[in-house]
Amino acid sequence: MRRGWWCWPCARLAAAENIVAGYRRRIATSDEADDARAEAREAGRLELEMRLAGIEAERTAVRDMLSSGAINDHTARALFTEITLTEALLQGRQERK
Repeated sequence: MRRGWWCWPCARLAAAENIVAGYRRRIATSDEADDARAEAREAGRLELEMRLAGIEAERTAVRDMLSSGAINDHTARALFTEITLTEALLQGRQERK
């Protein structure tokens, strides 16, 4: 059997290096995807927190308008119902995550 430029150990080493490089690329891609998912979760959490704070501000404003006589009981109830439904929808989104 004639031996030329081709070397079995060299070919095995090259193949192993290619496999390792592939795994490194997959790990890097996975890490980047994990980071992106974590950032998206945090952004979603902050958005929800801000929306819920806004709902509390709306409730306070409706109470203030009702107590000052700027709106009547009927209007206040309608606004509180809308605020409560919006809050329930947001909290439902939070619970599904």
